[in-house]
Amino acid sequence: MRYPNGDGMGDCVDDTSKTINDIQSQVKLLIARGEKLLESEPLAAIDRFEEAWEFAVENDLCEAQHILIPHLGRLYFVHGQNKQKMLELNLQAMRLAEEEQDDELLAKSALALSWVYSQTQRFAEDMDALQKGLEAVRRIDNRGLEASLLNNLAICYSNIGSFDRSLSTFFQLLEIGEEIGDHSILQNAYLNVLKVYVVLQDYEKTMEYGMKALDIAETSGNIGIAASIKTNLSVVYQECTEYDKALRMVNESIDTLETIPQRKNALTSACMNRGILLMNMERYPEAESDLKRAIELASEIKHYEFLLKATNALGRLNIYTNHLPEAEELINRSMQVAQDMERDEFIIVVYKSMYELNKKKKNYEAACEVHEKILDFEKRYFSDELSSKLADMQVRYEMERKVQEAEFYRSRSEDLEKMNAELQQAYDKLKHSQDAVRDLERKSSIMAMAVTANHELNQPLMIIHGNLELLRSRLNPNDAMKARYYQRIETALHRIESILQKYRSQGEMHLTEYTDATMMFEFDDSTEQDV
Repeated sequence: MRYPNGDGMGDCVDDTSKTINDIQSQVKLLIARGEKLLESEPLAAIDRFEEAWEFAVENDLCEAQHILIPHLGRLYFVHGQNKQKMLELNLQAMRLAEEEQDDELLAKSALALSWVYSQTQRFAEDMDALQKGLEAVRRIDNRGLEASLLNNLAICYSNIGSFDRSLSTFFQLLEIGEEIGDHSILQNAYLNVLKVYVVLQDYEKTMEYGMKALDIAETSGNIGIAASIKTNLSVVYQECTEYDKALRMVNESIDTLETIPQRKNALTSACMNRGILLMNMERYPEAESDLKRAIELASEIKHYEFLLKATNALGRLNIYTNHLPEAEELINRSMQVAQDMERDEFIIVVYKSMYELNKKKKNYEAACEVHEKILDFEKRYFSDELSSKLADMQVRYEMERKVQEAEFYRSRSEDLEKMNAELQQAYDKLKHSQDAVRDLERKSSIMAMAVTANHELNQPLMIIHGNLELLRSRLNPNDAMKARYYQRIETALHRIESILQKYRSQGEMHLTEYTDATMMFEFDDSTEQDV
């Protein structure tokens, strides 16, 4: 078994006593050292990652392979390495994840593959990879990873000119960031929304979201990110032709980045943008100095995209200052870099500089030829076939998203129906209890009245009964009229006693109308018969 030496410098020895845990630890060490070198020494980072990759593959360390693939893919792409190798690495990661049926790894692999496709303008494949990733991540409910996939999807929409969908997706991303309280998600989403509004030339919205991103970076104390955001904001001010504000913002950015050696990428970008800004302000000597420094930094860190852009910008500056031989040399150099990178969008940009150069030289035939090439590239870049495929992909994604939303709302509807049924049952029980309480209160009132009646009326009734019996003993049996009066009094007394007995029995009774404004109790027949 082979394993990396502890110094992490790539020497290997044979030692069968080493366990797989030793290998895993050393591979992790190489990955960590590679990550530290990403900004300052990217080529050294590639060496560390490739060494770690060799041992991860040899010892079947799938987790390490998944960590390494996106790192290597980006480095190969940005620093002009083999593009096919980059694509193969990411496709291999997708296959590994699918074989293992690991949804989290599948989503992460789809995210890395999406980046490759977006950088090579393979937007249909990009959307397809993102679709797989979103399906996987929603099965495991990983909101952070879902946010990363949605971010790439929104960028893909922006790349194909579907800005409404792009903004809508970015706003979904902002909701997730707010929900899980992730400031990095919010910050990146604000920056990307800023870029969309720049394209739409809505500069008020651009500044609004740019300042939100800057506020998060400054609040969290991340001065490097804050400086990069200021570079972006300076570009916005430049688009608004507010050159003084743009210059102040990018100057602050460069002053900060000069103190952070690990942020050479950001410093290169800031120098390049300030050079372009100064060129637009017709401050050519200062612009030339910044652009040359950007070229130097880009060459040092092997960042070919920045190298291409800065070289092309310096070529255009030489067109403006009528240094046409120097302009031609610089533009040709930038075209070589664009072709080596196989980036059609950059080739179109350099062709436009060539067109301006030939017009300046009054070589109109060459200018026409270049213009034809520009049209040819743009036609290929925005082909009907690609647009159709992208439209199909968008429809499929929207349909699947709507199905998922419908399933969610259906589930919510079932839950609500169940809750409504439970609430209805609870309401019925409560109503029954309330009715029982009211009935009990009513009976209690009646009982109190019965007790009062019995207590207050029984004694007078007994006196009346006693005196009535005394009168009866003294009646002349032949006096029919007095006998009728006696009988009436006795019947009335029995009626009173009967009513009191009904109160004591607590039988069924109900309220009925006595007069228009008065109610009375009415006893049912059964109770009366029982009495």
